[in-house]
Amino acid sequence: MNKIERNLMLMFGRNVKFYRMKNMMTQEELAEKSESSPVCISNYENGVNFPSARTMVLLAHALNVSVFMLFVDGEEWAEKLSSLMEDRLTEILGEKKSTETKDFRA
Repeated sequence: MNKIERNLMLMFGRNVKFYRMKNMMTQEELAEKSESSPVCISNYENGVNFPSARTMVLLAHALNVSVFMLFVDGEEWAEKLSSLMEDRLTEILGEKKSTETKDFRA
């Protein structure tokens, strides 16, 4: 494992723990909601193991955050960036819908 992968694992684990505590959940409760085990949650939080993509989605859902939020450093920065990305996606989808409507009318 290289340094970047290690740092991602540690950041992911730190964020899982942060959001778990923010939601006032125990490791056991998060494990149940994410179809995991308390030992796995502990290992994720401590950067020992990394979950599968499916488990990442389940964890994010249980923590009421996006998967993206579990990989960035700093909640405020992450929320701003997530909001910008959501705005841009809405803009792109709006443009696409507008183009499709114009094509349909032609």
